[in-house]
Amino acid sequence: MTDTLYYRSENVVFSEVEDETVLLHTENDKAYGLDETAAFVWDQLGDEGKSCAQLVDVIMATYEVDRDRAVDDTQRLLDHMARENLLTCNN
Repeated sequence: MTDTLYYRSENVVFSEVEDETVLLHTENDKAYGLDETAAFVWDQLGDEGKSCAQLVDVIMATYEVDRDRAVDDTQRLLDHMARENLLTCNN
């Protein structure tokens, strides 16, 4: 894992709609529905941003999952969200 910090993009608005977190990228008008875990990660990012390691620590404290899987799944999610321009990051 790197020390990269991930932040919610300023171009994304989000809302809770019937127990689902929905993101809307305002530049491309693309909508995304998040599953429970992705919504949890999105919520944890807050306004201050977090590293993958910080997110994994919170996931490990909340869910029953082994560390290797938590690291892999969290990094994969962050990479996907960054590719979709839902997140910005500093390297």
